[in-house]
Amino acid sequence: MTISIRLDKIRYRPDDGKLYFTHSDVQRLPEWPESPLIELTSGELFVVPSPSTRHQRVCGNLYYLLRRVIEPDDLGFVFVAPTDVKLSEEDLVVPDILFVSKSRGAIVKEKFVEGAPDLIIEVLSSNARRDRVEKYRIYMEFGVREYLIVDPKGGIEHHVLNEKGRYETVTDAVELRTLNCKLGTDEIFA
Repeated sequence: MTISIRLDKIRYRPDDGKLYFTHSDVQRLPEWPESPLIELTSGELFVVPSPSTRHQRVCGNLYYLLRRVIEPDDLGFVFVAPTDVKLSEEDLVVPDILFVSKSRGAIVKEKFVEGAPDLIIEVLSSNARRDRVEKYRIYMEFGVREYLIVDPKGGIEHHVLNEKGRYETVTDAVELRTLNCKLGTDEIFA
């Protein structure tokens, strides 16, 4: 499959000469599944591969568990991939699952979420390094309050933003602070 992006102008970084993209460029692409899932980090374009069936099952379980907590009290909005999150004009991510509290609902737009969600969950796949290193840095930089990295084979890394704007790893891996709830690992990995 060949996908082309029509750019108003071609932009190169002055420091390294690399071509870079913006959220506006990505918005010109056809919607998924006609084009691949794409993320931007500091303007660098990443094509996101399709995940495994185990990955999707764990995502589905998490989404179901979160909806059971969020919907009865109308706490906010939960989305499952593919939902674009525009953190800046040059930083666009497609988290596996995200939550935006009702009080911050204005960041939920028609085609994407504009700004840092309260909670992001990434289920590891072939791009585990990107989730553990690059997205960790991006989510912390842009103020995502809570970040879970879930290994579909078992295991959860739970990071909470502290008052200094840095992530702290917490041991209560499935006690979500943003939603004041516990998630059962048996249900997550069923």
